[in-house]
Amino acid sequence: MYESTMPPAGVRTSDALCDWGADCGIGIYDRPLSGADALCVCGGGLEAVAVDGRRLRTEADRRCALAHELGHLRTGALYTEFSSPADVRRAEYRADVWAAQTLIPRDKLLSVLADGATELWQIAEHFSVTEKLAAFAMNIYGLAN
Repeated sequence: MYESTMPPAGVRTSDALCDWGADCGIGIYDRPLSGADALCVCGGGLEAVAVDGRRLRTEADRRCALAHELGHLRTGALYTEFSSPADVRRAEYRADVWAAQTLIPRDKLLSVLADGATELWQIAEHFSVTEKLAAFAMNIYGLAN
């Protein structure tokens, strides 16, 4: 069930990311959530992601939240309320890595940097992601100052 599959490099919008998730058999729902911007559930052979469109107001926020939750499902980085804090941190990290690799591929990031992008906001804007994810990608690729 858990595959480390990645969407095609051309997935540039949250709608395209939703379509890719649906093609993988993952239900994607926009629902009001209490206390979370997005979440994923997995059980009984079913996988789903819920996002709260009221909380995720920008395309960058929506793409990052979707990719993060899809990362939990695609890598099996799941946890429950009974998981240890260390297990939760590991699962969150794995989901963040998947999101960064999906939305900001290393080779494309290197190209953007070579073209003169020097600020996080420039990188975030180019990839339609948050500055937080751009900084995380720079860090995991060993490109942070």
